[in-house]
Amino acid sequence: MPIDIYDRNQEHIGIIRERYIDTDNVYMVAITDLNSADIAIDEEKLKKYMAGIVKVKSIFGKIDEDRLKEEIEELRISEKYEQLSYDDFIKYLFLKNYSGKSIENYLEINGFREELIKGYILLDIKKIEIKNGKLCIDDEMDYILNETIDYDLIPKNNSPYLIDQRKDEITDKIKPIFAKITGYPILQTDIMGFGEGFILGGDLADLGGRNHSHETILRIKSGSYEDNIVLPIIVFAKAGMPIQLYIDEKKIEKVFCDGVIYKLWQ
Repeated sequence: MPIDIYDRNQEHIGIIRERYIDTDNVYMVAITDLNSADIAIDEEKLKKYMAGIVKVKSIFGKIDEDRLKEEIEELRISEKYEQLSYDDFIKYLFLKNYSGKSIENYLEINGFREELIKGYILLDIKKIEIKNGKLCIDDEMDYILNETIDYDLIPKNNSPYLIDQRKDEITDKIKPIFAKITGYPILQTDIMGFGEGFILGGDLADLGGRNHSHETILRIKSGSYEDNIVLPIIVFAKAGMPIQLYIDEKKIEKVFCDGVIYKLWQ
């Protein structure tokens, strides 16, 4: 959604790009020099969605545009968002009420090149601050661009037949979500018993050491969003460390923390 987001000093961070793993009210803010004027929005789709929210559609699905604007303006004033322009407020209201899985259908992303994005932070739309007509994240974000992956330092295997290597070529193009670990990491290892393994569908191969399950629980904060994430591997992290999440196809593919890359192929 092409809406500009600023930091606590009202300096431009970037624009909202997509939802975060289907989490309600949480969006990925692309860190970029682009602003909302550089990205087009499908206004008809936006109006149609908002007309359904404020109930100004006819029984035939036609939008009463005058009533839509009146209802939006009334909400803008009654909810004390006069600082925001009408265009920014309707987009903010859309994001606050949106329940779909992706907002890409509402964007005209031609020209929105990934190389113009440095990475992402997360925005909980319910925690947005408004300062001088700007939507701001009023949190410290000293972990942004702390240390990023230097792909020249990753060992390469020249075999063209390795699936893992081809997977690397895809995930290396993903831009990170910058975050910080805000609680003590919890590392867990469960060992499946012999009988339990067969009951749950294991076989003799599990006796070779593959009957372990590993898990790391991390409390992270990115932008104005804070929550726990559970990773199916051991991550040697500590409270206070910066961490980067690499997400593809709605799941975390790898994390980068303290100079170590952890792959999470599932």
